[in-house]
Amino acid sequence: MDEAAAGVPVGSGGVRFLPFLSGQVAPESRPGASAVFTGLRTSHDRNNAYRAVLEGGAFAIRSIFDQIHSWCGDPAVIRLTGSGARSAIWCEILANTIGRPLEASDEAVEGRGAAIFASVALGIYPDYDAAAVALVPVKHRYDSDPALSARYESLYRDWQTVADATRPLDRRPVNFAL
Repeated sequence: MDEAAAGVPVGSGGVRFLPFLSGQVAPESRPGASAVFTGLRTSHDRNNAYRAVLEGGAFAIRSIFDQIHSWCGDPAVIRLTGSGARSAIWCEILANTIGRPLEASDEAVEGRGAAIFASVALGIYPDYDAAAVALVPVKHRYDSDPALSARYESLYRDWQTVADATRPLDRRPVNFAL
């Protein structure tokens, strides 16, 4: 599916996806938010929908990134771990959506954070940055492309418009009984 999604132009042919399958937690709490596809036409296929899912997820992460950036400033590094780090198209979309380089690690994340904290506490590494550099392998670096980042900036604003437009639907009572 990644290969097929890579063949779909940036913007998924106008398809947008809000990834709020369990509501939205950050950067704001919207427990009643729902996942939404919009812009679907008969000319679209599953490749457009899959790319829209990747782009929608990246836009949701971008909204969280913007909030954290406003609190903490520029990050020294952005690293993606877990199974998503195996997807080149996902990493490229994310790097261009955030507009910064992204380093992809491996998917072995279980316990790694605890190992970083423990290694610093035990004096093996002088600080968390040194421990992370030593213990988190970088498999690939994805640089953002200024032209693609500019395109994704425009698409992100469009995605935010869709997210804002669905707010009235958040207040609907949820009835899971059939």
